[in-house]
Amino acid sequence: MGGEGLSETGTLLLQKASEFAVLGDEKAFVGSMQEFIDNFIIGATAGGQITFTGTTPGLIQQIATKSRVKKILSENNIPTLDDAFGVVEQTLPEVPNELKFPVINEAQIELSQLPGVKESVDNSVDNKIKKGELTTEQGNEIKVNFRDTQSAVNQLKPVGLNLNTEAVGLVIEKKKLENIIKEVNDKALTQGQQTRVDEINDRLGTLATEAQTQAEVEAAETVAMGVIPTRRAPKADELALQYQQDPANVDIEALLDQYNKIGLAAIKFDTRKGDMAREDAIAEINKEFAGIMERWSPEQGSFSTFVTANIAPKAQGIYDKYIGKRD
Repeated sequence: MGGEGLSETGTLLLQKASEFAVLGDEKAFVGSMQEFIDNFIIGATAGGQITFTGTTPGLIQQIATKSRVKKILSENNIPTLDDAFGVVEQTLPEVPNELKFPVINEAQIELSQLPGVKESVDNSVDNKIKKGELTTEQGNEIKVNFRDTQSAVNQLKPVGLNLNTEAVGLVIEKKKLENIIKEVNDKALTQGQQTRVDEINDRLGTLATEAQTQAEVEAAETVAMGVIPTRRAPKADELALQYQQDPANVDIEALLDQYNKIGLAAIKFDTRKGDMAREDAIAEINKEFAGIMERWSPEQGSFSTFVTANIAPKAQGIYDKYIGKRD
């Protein structure tokens, strides 16, 4: 066997072995490594020479990715890559059909974005189907779950919800419901599915608004007074909880700073419009602070969403009050 053929085949076998190791398939890993040893290590001792050229950079990148995959699986107590995208039966409220979709977690989101993982999932599933460890239906469900997760994460990136496990799960669920609605093609028979789709749309809208508000707050923190923060400040939710539990020891200045930024964003305050002075807007917003702190709890959603929901409806009244004074 020539050096070039040895290089290509040896690289392929090592890739297979490392992939099986990452996937947690010990038997396949041992078999693949034995194949490499039989063909190249033993062959080399008989006078051959092992050389790996041409594909080394790609192989190094693949090994690095697979090392990351292995770390994710280990940290989340997931036995194999297949298990990460296994199926969970769920019966959704007011929906007559049982839908199958994975319970989304951060590990699945990260795995879905790593290069080469899709191919690794496909290869592992195909191998297990051949060995009778998975049925064809089970294997196809795992593949579909991976693709649905990857697609949902990519779809949510532009609105900043790609790392939000709830949003990813809702997008996947919505897609499956819409497929049923399209397939049946009869509104009378899919009222339950449509009701659930409407609920999902409402929730996704809320999550998107929350993400946008948080992004605006963080952007304001970054450019405020031309100073870039050297460390990330505690989030508003954390500060609000600390205030409720131990007001004497909370960083009240930091809490008020975040509260005011959320409030200003809620009323769409812009100094360039000249409607009112910033200190007047903050004074009006601060009138709601005590009541909001008494009523808010994590069960009601994020602090920023709750503040926005309470402050935004008062925006017009606030502006009318100060426009009247100006006139």
